[in-house]
Amino acid sequence: MSMWYGQGMLLLGDRRGQVHMYSTGDGGFEEIETIEAHGNKVTGVHYTLGGLYTCSTDKTIKIHEPCSQPTAICTLAETKGEVADICVQAGVVASAHSDFSVGIWRPAM
Repeated sequence: MSMWYGQGMLLLGDRRGQVHMYSTGDGGFEEIETIEAHGNKVTGVHYTLGGLYTCSTDKTIKIHEPCSQPTAICTLAETKGEVADICVQAGVVASAHSDFSVGIWRPAM
């Protein structure tokens, strides 16, 4: 399972490939949405105003629209090992893989 917390939300990725979105208002958690993100276990979740980023043991990283009922707008398919986790900073995506490799994606300038 993976999680991300911030901006009034808690996001949880599960072993079935789903991401559960919770609102953190009023001192508690209320599930607001579940999306089918991947075919296998979600190993990383990150949210920015520009997108919802997820990664999985299915060897993909997906970028979803940051809206209600998000759909994948981009899939980065890896030929390396399973994606263990991701980090997103200033549009740059870094990924760690089960074969001890690292991937870096930078936006085109």
